Amino acid sequence: MRDFLFQLILSIFAIVKNGALQYLNPWEKIALFIALCFLSSLLFGLLGASIASPLFGIDVYNYNELTNLGDKDSIRTVKMLNFLFHIGTFILPSILFAKLGAFEPSDYLLTKKRPQGTSILIILLLFFAITVLNDWFAAINAQLDLSFISKELQEEIYYNQAIRDKSISSFIGSTWKSFGLNIFLLAIIPAIGEELVFRGVLQNLMAKASQKIHLSVWFTAFIFAFIHFQYMDFLPRFFLGAAFGYVVLLTGKIWYSMILHFLNNALAIFILFGIRKGFINESSWWINFGAVHLIIALLIGGFAIYTLSKNSKINEMKGIYFR
Repeated sequence: MRDFLFQLILSIFAIVKNGALQYLNPWEKIALFIALCFLSSLLFGLLGASIASPLFGIDVYNYNELTNLGDKDSIRTVKMLNFLFHIGTFILPSILFAKLGAFEPSDYLLTKKRPQGTSILIILLLFFAITVLNDWFAAINAQLDLSFISKELQEEIYYNQAIRDKSISSFIGSTWKSFGLNIFLLAIIPAIGEELVFRGVLQNLMAKASQKIHLSVWFTAFIFAFIHFQYMDFLPRFFLGAAFGYVVLLTGKIWYSMILHFLNNALAIFILFGIRKGFINESSWWINFGAVHLIIALLIGGFAIYTLSKNSKINEMKGIYFR
């Protein structure tokens, strides 16, 4: 393993030193980017493991100790590791890759153009529509028949889902300080990092590789959903990934998909925190959507998409993706 990592590092440095990255074809760039994400994630994971023990007294290689979510130090350790994971796996590799690709990073990652007030209002309307539709996709996902896979795999899926739900519940906490920290760790950082990777780099490279801009959106959305390794949330995440991708296509700005991603995560955190604190009822009408909500969401979503389409940047994005 050590020799493999050493060779991987040497290969990446050789490509960078020789300025060969800009001459690689899109598929080679995708492979290199995945290798860069893997390597960076591993290095940041080792960093987290090395400081977790002296900082919190937790052995990250001891699964039972790390997943003891009744222990505050275990929760702090997992939060720290989650932070380092997003920095090392998503944010840093995206910026490095854009910088090494002989492009202006802000152009490559679509961060140069700042959000505009009017468009943000449209994005907020779209967020309402996406939230309601996503709830319906989650309900459909929950009803999917799993009989086509083995009982052992079904049990594994349900077990992992239960562990995830327990982890999230432990993460939420009961103080406003913990709420603010969770917004930062579970909403702001993932929104920035994951959008840079999926809508900033991969959607760009997939469009170049396939020469099909819509295929790049759906393929990236599939990878976005798959990479979370949560079957019970696959359809809603797939829908979110496609929605974020088309927002980037229509606006030419990744900031808007980051805003949507942040709002989606932050709303979930707020609802769970509110239920724990008692100021939100699980049966509240505004978190349990029905047919009326769906119709309103479709109308509002249609209006938002129509408004964004009037100033569509798809042709401009083709120029960026296909150059």
